[in-house]
Amino acid sequence: MWAWRRSCPNSSFDAEVIETYVVGDINDERYAILRGLVINGPWQGKDKWTPETQGYGKKLPKAKTMNNKDIDWDVPEITSAVSEWIKEISEFAVSDIAITDKEVTFKDNALREYLNLMRPNLTKIGCAEVLCNDNGMNKYRAFCLTDKPPLKPNEVVYEAGKGGCKHGENCPQETCDKFGMCDVKP
Repeated sequence: MWAWRRSCPNSSFDAEVIETYVVGDINDERYAILRGLVINGPWQGKDKWTPETQGYGKKLPKAKTMNNKDIDWDVPEITSAVSEWIKEISEFAVSDIAITDKEVTFKDNALREYLNLMRPNLTKIGCAEVLCNDNGMNKYRAFCLTDKPPLKPNEVVYEAGKGGCKHGENCPQETCDKFGMCDVKP
């Protein structure tokens, strides 16, 4: 997805944490999908997620923040939210009616966050988080927006492809990285 650094003035997020555990984890999952290595749900094999059922992907660019912050690992934070969204595919399967020889469509609300993050045409992401104490109980909320609107029912998540730019897919105005994903130029 994204390969260059973007600056977020006045951000409280640590740049290295965002690059590794948000953008990096999302890109790792996208690489796995592109290679057909993601198991579709807790009980199915990877046969429904082969390179032939995926379009080429783009890497998320590495994020950059201006302010560094010490992280208290005992408190929930944006990396735990992204991790939970990525784990959705381990708990729920993309339904058979959502996968054809030509495309994968959005039909599974249980996978909403996961599928929105895995779309090949995303090039930007921005996240916010808040931790509030309400009568002695911590309440954590995380929210991420991308440069594409949320998927609507029956909207295409991926089109069938050859398994990435290393296998003949084109990267318009971009370059192909060593893993077969398109690097977005600034």
